[in-house]
Amino acid sequence: MRKRDRSSSSTPVHRPATPVVTPQPVHDSHEFTVQQQILFDVLRRTSLAEQKDKEIFEWLTDAAVWLKDCGNNKNFSPGSLAELRFLILGVLQTLPWWRVFDWNHVQGVRVTGRNGRQHSIRALTRWHERIQIAFERVCLLLMEQSQHAVRGVMEVAMKPFKMRSPVVDGALRLIPGDTIM
Repeated sequence: MRKRDRSSSSTPVHRPATPVVTPQPVHDSHEFTVQQQILFDVLRRTSLAEQKDKEIFEWLTDAAVWLKDCGNNKNFSPGSLAELRFLILGVLQTLPWWRVFDWNHVQGVRVTGRNGRQHSIRALTRWHERIQIAFERVCLLLMEQSQHAVRGVMEVAMKPFKMRSPVVDGALRLIPGDTIM
């Protein structure tokens, strides 16, 4: 084995690294604005109409987190918060209500119409509790943050009561495979 020659250069000494405190970058607020704009653009293009139960539940859970976090974030201006609430309400308008509610015939109750026909009474019942609870959480956060959002929340919440039942003649509707019963 051959011995290695020594060089006359000095060996570099590893000094302990001193913690370097860097000031906050100037582009931080710019990055925040870009992220906020991306969120708003995604919300503008989001529709719950074609999503599965799990995806709807996850979106509602995320919306509750966005409302909480953005409400506590000092970088969000009041106008941005109002726009966020407006966009979330817009997405809630696309919620397929048959995933949350279902019309059921009340057993043994019939009503006679003016023309003498017998009609059964239908009742609106809750169908999917996890989505219902997540929906209520988002609605409560919206109303808690702004009095102006109350009207929009009430319009969204009362939507199934304004709509006609998708099946009037009592025919059975196929239930999607991803629906939890």
